[in-house]
Amino acid sequence: IADAMPQMVWSATADGRNDYSNKRWAEFCGVSDAEIVDSRWMNLIHPDDLPLLQSSWEISAATGVLFEIEHRIRHQSGAFRWVLNRALPVRDEAGNIVRWMGTVTDMHDQRIAADELKEANSRKDEFLAMLAHELRNPLAPISTAAQILRLSGHNPARITHASEVITRQVRHMVELVDDLLDVSRVNRG
Repeated sequence: IADAMPQMVWSATADGRNDYSNKRWAEFCGVSDAEIVDSRWMNLIHPDDLPLLQSSWEISAATGVLFEIEHRIRHQSGAFRWVLNRALPVRDEAGNIVRWMGTVTDMHDQRIAADELKEANSRKDEFLAMLAHELRNPLAPISTAAQILRLSGHNPARITHASEVITRQVRHMVELVDDLLDVSRVNRG
């Protein structure tokens, strides 16, 4: 049954020593079955992820809590891929851990897509902050010009100047909004 599953299946003794892996492990990593058992599987883990994986596994093995971690593992292509590694303890009638059963699921494409989505969202937030700043800049001269119009009475020079300021700043705001609409159209295809 374990060999028919798309996940890599593994088991470990109660003390945490790996004693089984299905064929999917060897196929995924491009190694022999013998290279997966005992502690040799650690050679397949990305060096940056190994310390956290080991400490998480030690905590789970000591306490019996669910083991769950995302980490990178070397694929048969030589590239490291993100996986979700989970294991549950198997207990006897007295509640003692007799072994661990786990699966490793390739989630690399989902992880990369999620990272790209976060990055795109961050760029969007930066763009919106810059746009808000750019749209706020013309408002001060427009507000000042409106006050000048109110206070100018019948002074044609002041009215003309205030009108030119308002026209220029509104034109600038229209250009910014047009640019924003162009970006929106491109994003929607």
